[in-house]
Amino acid sequence: MKSAANEMITPLFLFSFTLGIHQQVQACGGEYNASYGSITSPLYPSQYPPDQDCVYIIRAPTGYRITLTFLSFELAADIIDCKQDYLQIRDGGSGTSPSLGIYCNTTGYTRRSTSNTMWIRFRSDSSQSAGGFHASYTAAIIP
Repeated sequence: MKSAANEMITPLFLFSFTLGIHQQVQACGGEYNASYGSITSPLYPSQYPPDQDCVYIIRAPTGYRITLTFLSFELAADIIDCKQDYLQIRDGGSGTSPSLGIYCNTTGYTRRSTSNTMWIRFRSDSSQSAGGFHASYTAAIIP
């Protein structure tokens, strides 16, 4: 015979476990203010989930420039027009700042800002996914 207390534990445990997974999948983007660090696609090094729209903003002190170097880059995308999954990089703090490019499949490259802020958007559609990306950044005074 089950007690009422045992019947309450199981649903509560399943709810907590499901909520924890949901939060992990949804975590993406953010603001980065350290002088160096890294950013990754959601769930990296596992495949990123579908339907992600993540904005990463890297801010450095005035007078500094940001250098972003990709250590790993694998997106499920049409390499000609980047309409499926892509990474967009902008030289500034918003989605309207000057473009540094839109990338959907490439190998190790480096991008440098001319300002002290870099705006990066990762977008995945609902079809395929892939290994994602891992990038390191540094902020330094660059003449």
